[in-house]
Amino acid sequence: MSRLKHLAKKIVKSQHLLYDALSAATLTLTGAAPSIPFRCAVELSSVTGHTDCAGTVTVGSESLVFVAAGRKMTTNILSALPVVTTSGLNCHIKIECINASGQPIYQQTAVDLRCRIWQKTKRIPSAQGGWESIQDTFMWVQDFTIKPGDTIKFDPANCTNPVNGGEHTVQAVQPLQGLGGTEKLRVLQF
Repeated sequence: MSRLKHLAKKIVKSQHLLYDALSAATLTLTGAAPSIPFRCAVELSSVTGHTDCAGTVTVGSESLVFVAAGRKMTTNILSALPVVTTSGLNCHIKIECINASGQPIYQQTAVDLRCRIWQKTKRIPSAQGGWESIQDTFMWVQDFTIKPGDTIKFDPANCTNPVNGGEHTVQAVQPLQGLGGTEKLRVLQF
């Protein structure tokens, strides 16, 4: 759409996964090791045709014994991808990276976002007397998945507008509907 002349980035945060598929004797990890020391959280679950969740998952030199579907965490701190093997399992296995205290480790990806950005300035009375200026930043987008709490990053080199660079959190979302009642754009407020 020609009105969307600016470029920003939608920051997508997701749990750092090493594996998320059916079990095998030796797992081929699909994720890369995080840049910080980590442990692994291993979760087993039944899926259609693959319901045997009793067995062992060995992560590096550490073995986790499962008697049923569930979640267990390793105790060894790792700095590189471990070799992961299983024994007696025929189920879905998910391996996530966690930090030393057991909290999830997230990875970020930046997705291009065509947008239109503008600011409104309003003046309100100051508690000390006089007036204060407050700027509200708004953005039109055609990404209908954006919701309050999401992060948008503005790059001053690619975005000729009055918004400073850096990451901003979406505070409110207002859908704009076309003549047929379908959503055409979203207005984001920062």
